[in-house]
Parts: sequence; structure tokens; C-alpha cells
Amino acid sequence: PRALPGHRSARHLGLRAERVGGPGPLAVPLRRAAAAAMTTIAPSVGDNFGFAKLQFEDRAYYMKSYEVSLGRRSKRESADVDLGDQMNVSRKHAVIRYSFERARFELQVLGKNGAFVKGMLVTPEMPPVELKSRDLVQVGQESFFFLLPSKR
Repeated sequence: PRALPGHRSARHLGLRAERVGGPGPLAVPLRRAAAAAMTTIAPSVGDNFGFAKLQFEDRAYYMKSYEVSLGRRSKRESADVDLGDQMNVSRKHAVIRYSFERARFELQVLGKNGAFVKGMLVTPEMPPVELKSRDLVQVGQESFFFLLPSKR
């Protein structure tokens, strides 16, 4: 794995300090999330490497397999990426996987309340949607940037 790209500003990511998803509980301020995504991670430092990085406002998750599940915290079953205990998020709400057939990362939504990718609603009835580096993904009140290693 290679180092993830460093980001110097929200403008570098093409973001403005505005709310995504309109007013209400799904709105997420981008300023703090963009600042959290603006870090450079060396692949040789501990567990800070993977196929992709999910950069949340307060934490990061490194994809070390070709498929990870995202969902609500539960005693019965657990998702790879814990999205808290919000009742509007399913236990297995979505899956991010690498499609070898299409040579791309994809998000497949499983939860009935859907998810937002770059501000567009993705529902379970839709086919998997492509994820590109720096895409903003929002599930319930949690949001993260999907980041890929830089090509060097």
C-alpha cells in the first residue's frame, strides 16, 4: 500500500463550508470533516494503511480487506465499521467492496433509510454506486470521506 494523499485545504478537496443534505438531523457541517480528512498517513506506521481509508471527523478506518460492512452497534451482530447506535441506521446498513469485474470500489446500500454519496441519495433498490477518492458518504448522522492511496 502507498501513502494516502495529503490534503492542504478544504478548497483543495473542492469543498465549501456548507451543509450537505439540507436542514435537519441529516445535515453535516463540512468544515470539521474536511479538516479531519486533511492528513498524510505513512503506510509504514503501525496499522495506518489499507486499500482505502474512511476518514470520519473523529476517527479513521483503514480497509484491509476487499469488503467491509457498515452498520449500527448491536449485541447480536457487528459491522466492521461501527456507526453508533442510531435507530435510523440498520445493523448491516451498507457494504463497501472492491469490484474486480468493474475495477472500482462500490457502495451497496442495504438499509431502508439509504445513504448519501456526494449529496445524492442512494437506496437499497439501486445498483451499487461507484466510490471515488474524496467522495463524502453520509449514513444517518455519521459522515466520512472515502480516500484512496495516491498513485506514485
